[in-house]
Amino acid sequence: MCPVCASPLTDPNSFFCLMGGAMKQVNKNMKEMSGDLSGFLDMHFYGSSGKGKGPFRGKSSYKEIVKDSTNGQFDLVFCSPDCFRKFINAIIDEMEGELSGKNKKQ
Repeated sequence: MCPVCASPLTDPNSFFCLMGGAMKQVNKNMKEMSGDLSGFLDMHFYGSSGKGKGPFRGKSSYKEIVKDSTNGQFDLVFCSPDCFRKFINAIIDEMEGELSGKNKKQ
């Protein structure tokens, strides 16, 4: 099921994936999945400091999206690029709300 709109994510329907992970280096020319790897995906905003420019001076916000994925691999699957965009934008909106003081940090 799409985490945004709950549409089914099965063939023959189309879907959109964000995939990530790590591969263990076996030798110079070979990599493989490994059970001793744990993948993650985070978003972090760092506000400006010192003489730097940019919004939310001195503030930061952090969101964990994927934690401890099996074999260091993960797939975030959505029914469409639009649902993926809504997912990412919701995270960014939440972070901006925290930075501006509109949302309490959890």
